[in-house]
Amino acid sequence: MKVFKINSTLTNVPKLNKKLCLCLGYFDGVHIAHQRLINEAKVTSDDQIGIITFDSGVKGKESITSLEDRLNLFKALKVDYVFVFPFSKAFKNLSAEQFKKKFLDKIHPSSLIAGHDFKFGKNRQGDITYLKKYYTVHIVDFLKRNNKKISSNDIISFIKEGKIKKANEYLGRAYQIKGKVISGYQKGGELTFPTANIKINKTYVVPKFGVYKVITYVLGIPRLGIANVGVHPTVNKLKEPILEVHIKNFTGNLYNKEIYVEFVDFVRPEKKFKNEKELIKQIKKDVSSLKSLQ
Repeated sequence: MKVFKINSTLTNVPKLNKKLCLCLGYFDGVHIAHQRLINEAKVTSDDQIGIITFDSGVKGKESITSLEDRLNLFKALKVDYVFVFPFSKAFKNLSAEQFKKKFLDKIHPSSLIAGHDFKFGKNRQGDITYLKKYYTVHIVDFLKRNNKKISSNDIISFIKEGKIKKANEYLGRAYQIKGKVISGYQKGGELTFPTANIKINKTYVVPKFGVYKVITYVLGIPRLGIANVGVHPTVNKLKEPILEVHIKNFTGNLYNKEIYVEFVDFVRPEKKFKNEKELIKQIKKDVSSLKSLQ
């Protein structure tokens, strides 16, 4: 898979010598509706498959997936080319005509594929009707649940509400956060439950504060665990939430290692206990509830 990072003014757009079916969208989450669109591209075209997406490195912008996550998912879906655009003022001010001339006409896709509501350009002035004047465009019907279009915004809401099973159903996989294990307050060890502390990258959607059943990938091996997302109200109230994971039957040193944590199920909300003794009692219950990777 070839990745092109396009600048704000579209002056580094490559010329391709391949026939390309280009999928249009943002693709945050690469959820089941996005997967359907990519698979439709494969069915409707014998050409190579391209994707446009955006860099998620924007202050205050929450994403279901980091750019690295998305690229890994695209690769797994056998996408051939990915064009990554910046979230910048200059890019957002490009008109639909400028985007067409500087990008689409340069890569010259053999066909485009998108949902009915795809819009682009300053003030979202470009749409499917505009594109059909110049290109062969395939429209993919919305994928729905309960008569409502599946959207990244709904998945973000599910994650924030602790409805992690619902979010995972729409994603077609478990919601996942990747982060580096940092030095914590050593309280997990003191409470007889050693934990890996992960600072949550601000580009990720922070799940509802609480305890979750998780699967943690350590050196590529899935391990069952219990995780807390929150601010430690009983032991030491933190200013920013942290992801703290107790990995079942694991005793290795994970400091400074990057690990993936998959959220499988919501166990209970985070709460402040009367004392550490009550907290330990509850943690024991949480850990004993872990049965299997299912």
